[in-house]
Amino acid sequence: MANDRDMLISKLQNEILELRSLNMWYKEEHERIGAIFKTWEQTLNEYREKIATLEGDKENLALELQKTKMGGGDESDLKRTVDGLKSRIAAREDEIKRLDAYYKRVLKDQEVKNALFNEIIITGEATLTLVMERLGCDDEQANQYLDGLEAWLDKRQKKDIKVRITRGRFRHYDNMEGIEFEQFCAGLLKKNGFSGLEETSCGGDHGVDILAEKDGVTYAIQCKRLSANVGNKAVQEIYSGKDFYKRHVGVVLTNQNFTANAKEAAERTGIVLWDRAQLNKFIYAAREKGTGIE
Repeated sequence: MANDRDMLISKLQNEILELRSLNMWYKEEHERIGAIFKTWEQTLNEYREKIATLEGDKENLALELQKTKMGGGDESDLKRTVDGLKSRIAAREDEIKRLDAYYKRVLKDQEVKNALFNEIIITGEATLTLVMERLGCDDEQANQYLDGLEAWLDKRQKKDIKVRITRGRFRHYDNMEGIEFEQFCAGLLKKNGFSGLEETSCGGDHGVDILAEKDGVTYAIQCKRLSANVGNKAVQEIYSGKDFYKRHVGVVLTNQNFTANAKEAAERTGIVLWDRAQLNKFIYAAREKGTGIE
């Protein structure tokens, strides 16, 4: 009994140390990302100031143009002056548009990169295919991103951050066909402790793709691999399918998120919604257990 107690205490102490280490990492990341956004905000303010200056120049030019028109003088000279001023105004307007488009594009690119980084840290998987799809880049640029990620991980030397970097291509779940995604989800559930897994037939499945059990609770699960958020039709289907298969819980599992109507319907019917974040948590948990993902 004493040995069991000592082992339990030791295990809890180790878990506390791991949690403290993870908390320190989150704190560092929060500060790092905060510094990045502060830099971008400064850059944004600089662009705003430059645009304001350009707008002021444009107003001054417009006033100069108006004075020139009212001043009279030789017609040909007046026309050349007016045309020149109009050209300068147009040039200022083009520069304003160009700057505005540029910093909006830069900020959008940074948002995409931040989202990709968060997804990699959560799932522990960084693949060439994933980077190419998320950043819309080619193989060479994706490899450069992975090189930078690898260098960052080596520099940090964080034992609590485990990322498997794969240079070859594999089919990310966003690119899977319907049945392929169902098989992927079934395998993932098995690696997360679900048992009695059964994939229903393609025809007459009553909206249920996977039957499963965990901790004495039975599940009827519908898998939705989509490119848009899932609507309430899926909730209605699994609600019916759950009763048909006599299961305790009905679930909709997707690679996306859910519409407001779907969430409302799920709350009314007691259906559980597993969105993209939950799917990534399953992947992360499987990796933490050493089972990995296909």
